[in-house]
Amino acid sequence: MAIVLQRLQHVLNKQQDNTTDGPASGPASLTGHIDSPAGYSKASAKTIFKLLVEEDASLVLEYNMLRLLLQETLIAWKAAEQGSEQKQALENDTIHLVREALHLSTLLDEKYCHYINDRPNLRKATLENHHTLYRRWLHVHVNHVLLQGCQNPPKVDMPFADEIRSIFERSNPYRLGALRTRRLLIALIPILNQFEQYGPWIRWLDGFAAPAFSYINLLFFLPRLMLNTYTLGSHWIENASMSPEERSLGATARFNAQWDRLWPNLTNDIAWATNAALVFFVFTGALQPYGVYLGLGSQLHDLLLSSLRGYQEMCRLYDLAQQYQALHEEQPGNAQITADLSLLHKRINAEEMLLLVSITNFSVLFFVAILAFPSIAALSPWVPVVGAGMSVIITIFNFGGRSYLTPAGAMKVDNLLTCDIQAEAPVVRRNLTAQSSRSSSCLLSDYPSSFISNPPRRCSSTPQLRVSPLTISTAFSHGLFPRSPSPKKEAILASTSRDDFFFREIDGNSSTSVKL
Repeated sequence: MAIVLQRLQHVLNKQQDNTTDGPASGPASLTGHIDSPAGYSKASAKTIFKLLVEEDASLVLEYNMLRLLLQETLIAWKAAEQGSEQKQALENDTIHLVREALHLSTLLDEKYCHYINDRPNLRKATLENHHTLYRRWLHVHVNHVLLQGCQNPPKVDMPFADEIRSIFERSNPYRLGALRTRRLLIALIPILNQFEQYGPWIRWLDGFAAPAFSYINLLFFLPRLMLNTYTLGSHWIENASMSPEERSLGATARFNAQWDRLWPNLTNDIAWATNAALVFFVFTGALQPYGVYLGLGSQLHDLLLSSLRGYQEMCRLYDLAQQYQALHEEQPGNAQITADLSLLHKRINAEEMLLLVSITNFSVLFFVAILAFPSIAALSPWVPVVGAGMSVIITIFNFGGRSYLTPAGAMKVDNLLTCDIQAEAPVVRRNLTAQSSRSSSCLLSDYPSSFISNPPRRCSSTPQLRVSPLTISTAFSHGLFPRSPSPKKEAILASTSRDDFFFREIDGNSSTSVKL
């Protein structure tokens, strides 16, 4: 978390250098020491969260990298020899990484809950379950107490919007495979003319398949197109459901935040929905042969879109790697920065392979569309067969290759943490008999974390404690964006009731309390 915040400070300083002649000052400067929480205004909170919204894709990538690093450390810790110094060091590293993941996931959840304000977002619901799991693990291994509640975080029900996107992603390979297999079977009719029943049977079957595929192609892209258009408009145009925090970002920042996430799907769905509508309503009868040119244009659009999308992703990853390299040069002995850089380079290599697969896929499909031209197809009956066969092969290669090359997420880390909690629970329960009066609401940290509340927040109509932007700004002012190493501090987050939380910062002999 501290590394992520230091990177964000560099980004903010760079933005301020581009807009001002001198060093950052005023509310936008996050590193200046402020003696009183009142020193941070609403303008500073707006600046902070506007930056977090702009850096959404990078923050999600950093969170996933942190979970991958946590997964590797957990596995190494469990495999280390019992009682060895290596096992103790790995345990300390694991505790540190779980704290980092808790802090970063809380910050992301605050952004999704109030600033992007996408309530039916699956990532937000998943983050809340991550909070529960991280806290329970830390309570078991740091405080040696058990949190009340279920043994496992509740199952996250997929919201309607994410269900539509999931259905689209799952069904699209089968739709493309069936559509391109149909074309191959039709192209084989002149080749297999020695089989008297093959041609009539395929033509009879195609009499049912062709209208069905026309309806499927027409309706396939519309649900996701309408959903993404509504999402973009509802976050861009002010409305009653928009939170005050999201409204404070401004229309331009809100539009950019959603557009950066939705533009590939929006442009793809607009192009192919238009293609399907024209083929269904316009290019029929005598105009049907001209649909080949429309297909060629659509494939060219896919090739350009894939290249542009890959280029944007690679630029973002290279920029992120440069920022981490700058941090590594400032702190050459920081092992976590080195590990993050290694994971980032692996991700860059995987994305380069994915980009190569994507460009190869659409280049082959563009060539297949050229082979479908009547003037070229008339050269030999094998030309349409070769084109249709290439499209089937590239479909299998594309989705098989993507599933193989896509970087694996830290899916096992939740199971590893849960199993570890269950393994330690009997020992903790035996200790609880002698400590029944002890509160189970203390969480130690290596640096201030006043923006973390306990228990986890929920974005619902039920009144809940939530983290205010001013509280996060105050936490930043206490060293979360250090230009130089700050004195070691311990933060104890103690809850006295559901709506009464205190953050106590201990630095030497001084102790101050700030009510959240």
